[in-house]
Amino acid sequence: MPNPGTGFGTVTATGTLMAGLKVQRIALTPTGSGAVKGAAWINPEPGTVMAEAMLIITGVGSAETFDMGRTADGTGTVANIIDGGTYSVGVHIYGTLGTIGTIGNVDGAWRLYGPGGTGTNNSVTVTPDNPTGTAAGYLVVSYFRVD
Repeated sequence: MPNPGTGFGTVTATGTLMAGLKVQRIALTPTGSGAVKGAAWINPEPGTVMAEAMLIITGVGSAETFDMGRTADGTGTVANIIDGGTYSVGVHIYGTLGTIGTIGNVDGAWRLYGPGGTGTNNSVTVTPDNPTGTAAGYLVVSYFRVD
């Protein structure tokens, strides 16, 4: 049986050849004066990307709620992806309801993000509602270039 990574021949393209899906994992880190952790992802590409963000919680010391949203340059608190989600072990993503809070006001799981440093809609932040709980996990962002 041939190696599945061979036999594709030569790939040529005109214009800009864009890379496939990329995934970045950012560990939750302490925010503010409390032990609760948050995270931020800023589009690392020089152009616009289509991205989906999810929060994967691997451990919880005490209950805490969080907001996740599309922000500017990784700053601020926005709840337009998940509003009032609970740090509980599992995957928290747009479109899942129940104990994780309500869906925010950004339509769809995949959204456009401009290049970092432009100051508008180019990042995802996870921020705790109150700095009293503890959690361990990751913000995971899957993305691909669209321009």
